[in-house]
Amino acid sequence: MAADRLGAALGLEDHQRVIVFHRKDGREHCHVVWNRIDADTLLAAHHSHNCRIHEQVARSLERESGLNRTQGVHVEREGEMPKDRRPTCCAKPA
Repeated sequence: MAADRLGAALGLEDHQRVIVFHRKDGREHCHVVWNRIDADTLLAAHHSHNCRIHEQVARSLERESGLNRTQGVHVEREGEMPKDRRPTCCAKPA
């Protein structure tokens, strides 16, 4: 399952999660929300600047499933970064 792969990549595989499926504008999709608090240590899992991890997992799933590749914000397509699409939340300082 895609949520399992993303959770493992984010280091959240042993954390609680909720998956909500819904339809919006005729398109069915889901949202996954993890409880970042470790039940044993009561510390929150590190979560900042994880946009790149999300895209790497998405590109991997696309390749393995034979899906058309979508252009991400961080992961290049055909060797070029999409400069005009980089969000400020995860941008590296110049």
